[in-house]
Amino acid sequence: MENHDLFIRLRDNETITVWQTGPVKTPAKPVLPQELAKIFFDNVHDFELETPVLPKGCIYYGKQVNGNTFVVLEREKQQSNVYYETTELKNVGFPKLILGVEVNEGKIQKTLLAAVKDIVITKNTELYYYPFSNVHHNFHICWGNYMMHQIEELFQLGSLVDVFLSLKMNDSLYRHAAKKPYRQLLTELQGKEFPDDLLDPVHYTFQEFINQLTKEAF
Repeated sequence: MENHDLFIRLRDNETITVWQTGPVKTPAKPVLPQELAKIFFDNVHDFELETPVLPKGCIYYGKQVNGNTFVVLEREKQQSNVYYETTELKNVGFPKLILGVEVNEGKIQKTLLAAVKDIVITKNTELYYYPFSNVHHNFHICWGNYMMHQIEELFQLGSLVDVFLSLKMNDSLYRHAAKKPYRQLLTELQGKEFPDDLLDPVHYTFQEFINQLTKEAF
């Protein structure tokens, strides 16, 4: 099939001119906005917005014209093995979490972590502070000396929460959930479901979380 090129010129006086080159040539001619819309529909076939392969648990995807890509992942309430300093604690209960990630040119630029209670997350879902350590009050994760890997495909982000939880924990940025020492709280949560009444509300919605991820307003 032979291709042709469609050219559009927009002038400061708001006039629109179009012409076509290729096997079928047309001279430049002025058109109205509604005529331009028809030209687009006539020349674009089977238009489809297609995302890349997304990571498991992805509940939001967005990409800006500058190449910045954003995803939000949900991690269901579950138990995980963690390290508090040099002590391994098995099957510690964690709340349901959401992780926001910004990627540009294969590099992770930003990671935000918060807790939620809702089974189904909507734009109005209320957020809660991550109840443990190494996360700032504005959701930014503190990765310490951990070096991020190059991201070739977005599905690689599916294990990022588990990577964070596998790092050694300390009392840095611990929010004193249940007003208990950190080691004591982690020990008491072994083999148990995380009690949601220990979560502190942020008074922030999921939509505002997305806005912060993409615009950094918090």
